[in-house]
Amino acid sequence: MKSITTLLFQIIICSFLSSQGATLLLDHNDSQYNSITDPFQGGTNTKDGLLYYLATSPDNNNHSIYSTDGTVEGTVKRYNYTSFGSKLTRLVVVGSVIYVINDNRTIYSIVDGVISELKNFSAEISDMYPYNGGVILYRGANNFKRLWYLNAIEGEIIDLGIFNTSNSIIPSEVGGFFVGADKSTESTTGRVIISDGTEDGTMLLRDYLFDEGFGYFYSIKRAVGDGDYMLVQGNTSSNGLFNDYIIDFNTKEVYFKNISGVFLEAKMVNNHFVMKTSDSILSFDPNTTSTSLIKDEFDPYTPLYVIDDLLYYLTPSDTSSVSFVYTTDGTLDSRQSYNGISTASTFVIEKLGQDVALILSDMDFKKNLFIYRTDPDSIETVTNLTSSGADFIMMKAKGTLIFNKYTPEYGLELYRSEAIVDNDEDGYLSDVDCDESNPEINPGAIEDDSNDIDENCDGILTNIANTELGSQIKVYPNPVTSELTIDGINLQEYTILLKNLAGKSLMQVKSNNIDLSGLDTGLYILDIRNKVDNVATFKKVMKL
Repeated sequence: MKSITTLLFQIIICSFLSSQGATLLLDHNDSQYNSITDPFQGGTNTKDGLLYYLATSPDNNNHSIYSTDGTVEGTVKRYNYTSFGSKLTRLVVVGSVIYVINDNRTIYSIVDGVISELKNFSAEISDMYPYNGGVILYRGANNFKRLWYLNAIEGEIIDLGIFNTSNSIIPSEVGGFFVGADKSTESTTGRVIISDGTEDGTMLLRDYLFDEGFGYFYSIKRAVGDGDYMLVQGNTSSNGLFNDYIIDFNTKEVYFKNISGVFLEAKMVNNHFVMKTSDSILSFDPNTTSTSLIKDEFDPYTPLYVIDDLLYYLTPSDTSSVSFVYTTDGTLDSRQSYNGISTASTFVIEKLGQDVALILSDMDFKKNLFIYRTDPDSIETVTNLTSSGADFIMMKAKGTLIFNKYTPEYGLELYRSEAIVDNDEDGYLSDVDCDESNPEINPGAIEDDSNDIDENCDGILTNIANTELGSQIKVYPNPVTSELTIDGINLQEYTILLKNLAGKSLMQVKSNNIDLSGLDTGLYILDIRNKVDNVATFKKVMKL
């Protein structure tokens, strides 16, 4: 197997998606309107297994609503822009509701196919954020800067009041509250607000913290957060210095910290509060209340990706112009290079089944798709995506990777990857799943000897659990809190995998004593198979 670095520089250069690697779902090309920017909005908006997005029709530059299920016939225009009066500029799906905004500053909702006009605003709407079953709108233009909460299901349209900020904010959701912080780097204070979606429950963050007993702040000018934790920068008097604090919304503890840089983003990772500023990535451990420096040289423009309790980020190379992908579980000791993977600029990552898909770029800025296979650890499947200059976003629709390609020359095209699919969304990709139409059939399933179906995709129809073997194997204590013991078996003759109920392998057992203290509470399966004839037995294990 070639390394990912070698593969990056051996891709055949071409201008279009490889016909072997992708299928064109819909061509939105219209070079006449090549000034359109960011045409593919709503990239993470899925409902009923469909991915909804905004794009232009081939014959005009007015954005309409399209949806795709990952198939050519299932990629269609869902709602024409004429139903909304003008071109659409923003789309968000919240639960069963689609919210869209047109360029006349009017917001609409779509519920069960019914389009309803909710409100027309007198000033530009800067952005729209999902919150509490509805959306928070930030209207920032000239001197009219306000927050609104809208919920189409509840029929709520609430003016949350004036929010004196610049034209954009950094949104967070902390302790169940929406928190908006001024994105501007100016030192103007009083620009962080907290809201529960009601008029009475919307106020300056400093006032909320004082009312709820967190302590007194004269002013707070920056904040980011996630889960129950928030990083704030504030002072306690009119002439006092601004300091950094981490606030625990659960215990109401406030910890003084010295953190440099402009606050950009925060994520909860493996019960650690990870913060990204313009200078560094840091991690706060609530158990020890200590803060660790994860990285002080990184790409501040790349979002933090969290997949399966691992944080993915980029670190520039000391000797070349590429950046390497690193991971951490929130602790300093866990920080490591992600299998030596590097990229010149582009870094997009998405979970697909049990594997990870990445879009990276080589030194010529050609974008390529790679699949990192977690079992076994390897890099497989390379799809050449496009020539330089294109903009990519990666999403999923019914377990299928969906890509957009947009260039000024060719407009927008929507593709699906043929290399990997998980159409039945059972966590197993098509190269190992023998039936992508049935989520009950996959390599993690338990074989049923009463039918002619190969449930676990091993090519054997009668792989029923060996009852004789099962009776001689003892597993104790069960339920278990930490160490599990397996007796009555020669480990050299059997392969034992510990799996969750979804069939995902969590570890290979190589000892009669297994430490399960790191597992969450729940039911697990020991898959015990003879190495000679693959005959298996299964043991249920309850972890407390």
